Amino acid sequence: MAFHKFFNLFVRASVIAVFVFCGSSQGDEILDKLKALPGASVSIIENAAGFEQGYHLTLTQPLDHDNPDGESFQQQIYIGHIDVNAPVVLGTEGYQVYGLTKYELSAVLGANQIVVEHRFFNNSSPDSMNWQYLNIRQAAADHHRVVTLLKPIYGGKWVNSGISKGGQTALFHRRYYPDDVVATVAYVAPIPLSFTDGRLLEFLDNVGEAECREKIRNLQRMLLSHRDELLPLMKKWAADEEETYAIGIERAFEYAVLEYPFSFWQSGGSSCEKIPVDWSGAEEIFAHFKKVVPFGLYSDKGIARYKSFFYQAATELGYYGYATEHLKDLLKVVPEPNNQLFGPQEADLTYKDGVMQDVWEWLTNEGNNIIYIYGEIDAWSGAAVNPAASTNALKMVNPGADHSTRIANFSAEDQEKIFNTLESWLGQKIPGFAGVTNRGSMPVNALFLLAAVLLTLILVRRKMQQN
Repeated sequence: MAFHKFFNLFVRASVIAVFVFCGSSQGDEILDKLKALPGASVSIIENAAGFEQGYHLTLTQPLDHDNPDGESFQQQIYIGHIDVNAPVVLGTEGYQVYGLTKYELSAVLGANQIVVEHRFFNNSSPDSMNWQYLNIRQAAADHHRVVTLLKPIYGGKWVNSGISKGGQTALFHRRYYPDDVVATVAYVAPIPLSFTDGRLLEFLDNVGEAECREKIRNLQRMLLSHRDELLPLMKKWAADEEETYAIGIERAFEYAVLEYPFSFWQSGGSSCEKIPVDWSGAEEIFAHFKKVVPFGLYSDKGIARYKSFFYQAATELGYYGYATEHLKDLLKVVPEPNNQLFGPQEADLTYKDGVMQDVWEWLTNEGNNIIYIYGEIDAWSGAAVNPAASTNALKMVNPGADHSTRIANFSAEDQEKIFNTLESWLGQKIPGFAGVTNRGSMPVNALFLLAAVLLTLILVRRKMQQN
């Protein structure tokens, strides 16, 4: 009896030891392989955010992939390692990245995660800031090179994914390199077709209840009518937050008023019942206003932070305009708003017709193995992709949801539809999908090692019994 207890404990300890040994030895091997990549430097991330190992990879990338021997920049990449045979989620961030955090999809798939900071953002910016190379084709080439270098290391099925602008970036990657990954999951990713896409304004004219839309228009008029009482509060807020406004505080104020409808429906920052109907005092109205609209977007720091985004929006990505007819008698400094104001003024901000139209047509008619996640009331859903029946793409719209919607926010039935679709494309079960039990799987190399340990223990037991 004592032997059986010892045997069971030994088996459990051996299993734990196998996984610890596998993770440690595989992690060392991965580190060596990452260091051997051309133009790469690697450091270990101590807090691996739920992964077995974490790595910060700095990769030398061509500024112009058509001229690989020309100017270069250092692209920041964050790797969360699970197992070389596990799936891989390629995170195509649309902005800056500040560290390793686990994606929803990575957790569900039990996947390795490779997140790439977008060119011209944060520490992935070239020294020259030669704006002509900030375009979707060059960014897609960045991701293609990352896939080319890391696929020999990570042999599992690859899925690219991103949120909002990151979701757009994933779709652009698929447009130019459709075979780099098996599938794409794009969260709340719009495809505007001009710098002031009228579909987005049309969406705002019809989203939600008519009463709510009218309350928003009335509030905008109230804000502009009481600017003399509200501007001092905005100036105080700016001083408290150490924000400065080279464009002028009054211009920032009017842009914020114009922005209110879009921000309201995008973020769900306030329910319709909470929209002020009557003037109840500057403090109360201002508190609601700043809760819905991000004033920092128009500050010097905000403009500097999002300058690269507004360059892309003005030249390729597209954006939205503002409804002004009901405000024309109250607008003083921004009678004809133009978001080019927030892009780099030294750059050519001419919109390139045809770039997004090409992406739209490809996604609509040829984009296979793509799951689109949208929120029903999200302002960006006005430019949502509508895949044709000629594709196998799946579009899921979460009722009543805004820009923050994720797969976990859908009903159990809709989640099952999403994951069943993804499973069919990957050709494997999804271990983290809670809707179905006993779907987990163990990495193949660990199974072989575990079998070897168990076989050894069986042979040892038989030998002991013979003695």
